[in-house]
Amino acid sequence: MMIFISPSINNSPLSAYIPPEQADVYVTRSVLDQAVAAIERAGGPHAPVPASGGIELDPRLATILDTYVRDAQPGEDRATARARIETAIAQGKEAALSLKGLGLLTVPPVIPNVISLDLSDNRISELPLLPCDIQVLLVARNRLRSLPNPLPAQLVQLDVSHNYLASLTETLSDRVVHVDARDNGLLALPNRLPRELRVLHVTQNRVDLTQAAADRLAKLSARRVYDAVAGAPAATALRAAKKMSGRQCGANLDAHFVLIPPIETAA
Repeated sequence: MMIFISPSINNSPLSAYIPPEQADVYVTRSVLDQAVAAIERAGGPHAPVPASGGIELDPRLATILDTYVRDAQPGEDRATARARIETAIAQGKEAALSLKGLGLLTVPPVIPNVISLDLSDNRISELPLLPCDIQVLLVARNRLRSLPNPLPAQLVQLDVSHNYLASLTETLSDRVVHVDARDNGLLALPNRLPRELRVLHVTQNRVDLTQAAADRLAKLSARRVYDAVAGAPAATALRAAKKMSGRQCGANLDAHFVLIPPIETAA
């Protein structure tokens, strides 16, 4: 929530509520096509649909979420997932979406463009591509055997602990600072680690990687010191690498998802 306090007028301060800009929403193309077809067969709705949090959903989103909840498998609390998704949309682009501990087997087909996504403590075996602006991704204690390529370009913190990963992706963004990959099936570290990486947890894997992680982190630290001394050329190269990562993430996302603009606020 944002509160704007105006200058005092006649010693009476005025305030006005400024609602946050609602989050864009990513929807898989195939699911969106199915929703549009269902709406056309039913002859509507074509108007915004009231939802939780005092918002109105695009009718395509409402149809997709209705289907998502209806098709829940045993043990999945998709109704709660839907409510939290709608709340995150209403809260805007700075929101944190937690779908932790809902017994989910798959990631919902509707993901708001939030900065933090918590999918921990579920039964998810595969991650789709995710919005590029996500900075914190928590997927601990699931059933993951691999990670999508690429992961979000703005990612800073990644928790994939307590899964079944045999390897970590080579394409983590250079923005990543913290990775927790404990209790997986890792046999080695990636050939390439993010330049900004400072914390790497890799205990309880198939091979003891603790010393290797410490050695790699020390080399990354030395590289950052060198870059700081080198000054502008190193900084320019790092910015270029980050921009390239962002473009690649966006291109991959656009190939699989449709971005639906912010929805209307209910009166």
